[in-house]
Amino acid sequence: MWGEPFSPTKEYESVAFSSSELTNGLTYEVYLGGISTGTVNDGLYQGGTYTSGTEVASFTTSGTVTSVGRMGRW
Repeated sequence: MWGEPFSPTKEYESVAFSSSELTNGLTYEVYLGGISTGTVNDGLYQGGTYTSGTEVASFTTSGTVTSVGRMGRW
């Protein structure tokens, strides 16, 4: 698994993500739900494990800015 699970404390309608570790041309998945263990700090789980929830989006990076959209709520 790449990255750490994140569980926000409030509802939201959009997410912006930036990382120098994303590789152009690779496909990444976004999951909603699931179960995380470990220590949580400001919504970010560190250590522990993550059992996948439902895949709600996938995207392939194609440049400096890659936009993924979906209408409605996830």
